Amino acid sequence: MPRASSWLAGLAGLAGLCCACAESPAPGLRLIEFRQREVERVALNEELAFFFSEPLDPSSVTSDSVRIVDEEGLEARGERRVRGRALTFLPDLPCAPDLSDGGFRPKRRYRVLLGGFPRPDGLRSVEGALLAQGLVLGFATAGPGDSSPMFLDPFRGPFRLQPRGRPGHVVELEDGRLVLEYGEALEPSSVPRSRFLLTRATSGAPELQTTVELIENHPDHAALAITLAGELALPDGRLPGGTYYLTMPVRELRTLGGRRVDPGWPAPFLHLVVPPERVPVDLSGPRSLAEERPAGCDGTALWDARHGALRLRFPAAAGSGVDGPAGAAQAAGARDLHATRLEIEAGATLDLGAQRGPLVLRSQTTLVVRGHLVRRAPPGPAGALGGPREDPPTKELIEEATREVVQRGALEPWVARLIEPGRSWSAEPWLVLVAGGDLWIPEGGTLEVDGNLVLVAGGRIRIEGRALVRGNVWSSEDGLNLAAQGGRIRPLPLWIDEPALNPLRTPLVFGALTRPVPWPATHRCARTWLLGRSGAGELEATLLAEPGGPAPRLGGTGSARFLLRLALGPAPGEPWDPPALERLEVEGLTPQLAGAERP
Repeated sequence: MPRASSWLAGLAGLAGLCCACAESPAPGLRLIEFRQREVERVALNEELAFFFSEPLDPSSVTSDSVRIVDEEGLEARGERRVRGRALTFLPDLPCAPDLSDGGFRPKRRYRVLLGGFPRPDGLRSVEGALLAQGLVLGFATAGPGDSSPMFLDPFRGPFRLQPRGRPGHVVELEDGRLVLEYGEALEPSSVPRSRFLLTRATSGAPELQTTVELIENHPDHAALAITLAGELALPDGRLPGGTYYLTMPVRELRTLGGRRVDPGWPAPFLHLVVPPERVPVDLSGPRSLAEERPAGCDGTALWDARHGALRLRFPAAAGSGVDGPAGAAQAAGARDLHATRLEIEAGATLDLGAQRGPLVLRSQTTLVVRGHLVRRAPPGPAGALGGPREDPPTKELIEEATREVVQRGALEPWVARLIEPGRSWSAEPWLVLVAGGDLWIPEGGTLEVDGNLVLVAGGRIRIEGRALVRGNVWSSEDGLNLAAQGGRIRPLPLWIDEPALNPLRTPLVFGALTRPVPWPATHRCARTWLLGRSGAGELEATLLAEPGGPAPRLGGTGSARFLLRLALGPAPGEPWDPPALERLEVEGLTPQLAGAERP
């Protein structure tokens, strides 16, 4: 006996009965027919159809008022539609070969629960009549070995399998993903039996191990993803850059109706072109950038976590550059030097010992001490340094260090007050060195200071030579190779303020070197994409061979890294608008070699 008819004969209320004292409701919306009531087995892609006595209100059809559950209580997934008096449910099609992820699962019994009186959220007609009573209907799905087919054939074809995008003999996969599309649903269990042969487009290239997966399956559309398997597989299923041939030697792929699926590309193969992937190179990690000073640059670009970018940072206190390029001779006797570049030459000595009070040496680019920079205390009580000086500027810095960072003062106004004449500390031996780029004491250079010392750099402070200070040291960078006697080394508790207008008198170039990476070069030049903002300056990336290692070469491997440059030129009166680099992407690297997270 047909199974569904016995269930329909025993229609029951879905919600609880109303209390005994309630009057029977007036006749309302009624179910006239359930199309599958006489069906032996329902196909997995079969649309359930229900017909009512009046047109339905579509807003009353929800996952609560129309529920379809199997014997385990699992909800059937699919689409509910209303067309006048008809309500239909189209189950989602499966993609898994075992058909376990479809809206209907094979060889299962299902109940259809239609909400009605006395539930206020049950099915209603467009006139507002509630379904007279809740109903429970039933059906069973077909399975392997049944006389009924598991799928109904929609007869939509014939179609041919095509790569996603524009068809043709040569197809470029812009995103590197090989997806084949078909104009109707595919039978999931036929996918493992089908075979696609993928090889590199070179003579005698071996077959690449692949996996085939049905990723989309709808009545009018299906999609297969072909990805590499084994060690060559990339995390996101993308094919490595290059050219490939694709053939379909075994034609076992079938539609839901069992019809064979043929390739839609010209015989004998499909020619695929995959452009090299743009892979991000991490710039923000603690070991992403090299420690050494980038050659040919005025300063070292630092990663600014607050802005999420590699930045060209220029302290306003680096000055106007009005004194031009300076050496030891030009800096002698200056109380407030504004150089474009200050370099104490090797073998030269800049002796500041004859001068009293605060001194400031500024450089818009680099401040380099290859020779000797000396400030010894003059004889007499004013120059005696028996311990840490408790003059007003020292007390101010100590007090600033106790404040929250957002409440601290700026560097440039503090320096301006320090060197104002007539102050109570005008005889105190303060020395302030400010570099717009790097402040660098290379090997062989010496710094010897009696008194308080302030070191500031827009880039890095690099002390490779000898530095000795008899007094307090305040520095914009920690971990300096510096010795202090009779004082302490402290972080500078002032924020480095940038200028409002461009003060540069000479171009300023900041740089950073990425860590070395193995470079599987397929071409001599790497294409790079710099994402960020150039502002009024420029951003640039250059591929460099790793010193001491083989140079990147065509068809070979080597060790290489990237020099990142951020440049800004003079623009008097223009707003200060330096470049900032948020992201570097390189064509041809693999994610593992780039040491970066996938986007």
